Amino acid sequence: MDANKAAFATVSNGTPSLRITETNSVYDNHRKNWYLFLSQWMVANNGFRMLTFWNPDGPLSGPWPPSPTVLDYWNTTLIPEFGRDPTFVNPCVQ
Repeated sequence: MDANKAAFATVSNGTPSLRITETNSVYDNHRKNWYLFLSQWMVANNGFRMLTFWNPDGPLSGPWPPSPTVLDYWNTTLIPEFGRDPTFVNPCVQ
């Protein structure tokens, strides 16, 4: 991701505003860490948007909703810590 950011910086104003348009892990037990690490990287690197991707039959994703552990972590840690938009509608709240 650092290499991609550097490449974008060479063709932009030097501080590109980054967005991750689709991301997930096929392994439910990896999602907690993946979203944490990606959120930390985004905050430190001018990242402004991260969209998840869910496909129950896809090889790179999984069914929605993920496990209760992932939803709870998202709601109690990721959104309060890294969420920036006060009008955000949390898809994890059912």
